[in-house]
Amino acid sequence: MGKSRDGHLARARKRLAGVAESSGRERGALAVVLKGTLAATLAWAASYYLIPSPAPAFAPFTALMMVQATVYQSVVQSLSYVLAVVLGIALQAVLAVLAGPDIVTFALVSAAALVIGRWHMLRDQRKQVATAAFFAFSVYVGASGLEQRLLELGQIVLVVLAGCAIGVAVNLTVFPPLRLRGARYAVQTLAETLRRLCEEIGQGLREGDLDESSTSDWMRRTREVESITRQARAAVAMARESTYFNPRRLLHPIRGPGYDGYDQIIDSLERVTHQVTSLTRSLVRWREDDRSDPYRSFLVRCGEFLGRASEAMGILEELNPEHLARQSEEFRSVVRRARRLEEGLEETGGEQGAVPLGDPWRPYPVLLIEASRLMDELEGLDDLLAHHRGTRPT
Repeated sequence: MGKSRDGHLARARKRLAGVAESSGRERGALAVVLKGTLAATLAWAASYYLIPSPAPAFAPFTALMMVQATVYQSVVQSLSYVLAVVLGIALQAVLAVLAGPDIVTFALVSAAALVIGRWHMLRDQRKQVATAAFFAFSVYVGASGLEQRLLELGQIVLVVLAGCAIGVAVNLTVFPPLRLRGARYAVQTLAETLRRLCEEIGQGLREGDLDESSTSDWMRRTREVESITRQARAAVAMARESTYFNPRRLLHPIRGPGYDGYDQIIDSLERVTHQVTSLTRSLVRWREDDRSDPYRSFLVRCGEFLGRASEAMGILEELNPEHLARQSEEFRSVVRRARRLEEGLEETGGEQGAVPLGDPWRPYPVLLIEASRLMDELEGLDDLLAHHRGTRPT
């Protein structure tokens, strides 16, 4: 009865977490819409009423581009964008003044703008050199007199500067994006994936369920973990970047392992993935007719060890800075039990005595080596959690 109630409570907590995550995404999408609308409206008003520009639409277009995923990206992209636009307009002005606004000049402007646009310092705004040059050429052709033409080109630059400033200001002051939870969720997702995999492989070893279908499926899933690891690294990098120039970080201090700690956890889990991949590969290569050999007790003990590793991954799956002290103690307890199992592996034999560690056709040497390496990673994670359990907000 108690276990059933606990199961219902666990499922309810997961459903509530899913609802909260979904509503969080909806709030984020709504914030982007509101910020984009505000930035575009303010930029249009500035360019239409304050700057008599021949191309006022440049301002809201620019402002929308500056409402980026992080404040840091807004600042970096605005600098790159302004540089690209100024280069494009300056290029067009110089060539048009020297050669005249005709089709040959347009071709020269196009070629030069595309060449300049390959400059790596422009980052993601490389195409804006040509775009700005084309807009500037159309404005230049439509104006009369050199002085008026240069004046209108200068007004385009002012409009772009206004759009950038307004876009960055809106992103900085209105719900500035802060993605602190993204790093923790990334680690939890990676740990959950490894927890399920270790759990199933351990169960297969304990029960002798090592058919080709099972081992091939485990091998496929280890390759999927590599993709999840890359996503986790990207999520931590995005979360770290979201704090740069962000005033909200003062209201939401970083607790627990922090970004460096999350990076270290991901590094360790990546090595765990390599070890699980190696031992799984040894099971895949194992000859079918040897899988009923008399060394079952060794495989059972390996399965029990992977079961403890799965428990450790389960604690990381629920990692929460608010409960890090308790979770660190739980993790250490699991690691100690795993160590006792790992230490007795080599002495675990079977009906024919000691396990044949020199036989390359059987998985025992690989299982023993990877279990030792996996144990080292678990102890490293234990030290890491213990180090951060008393970390104060920074």
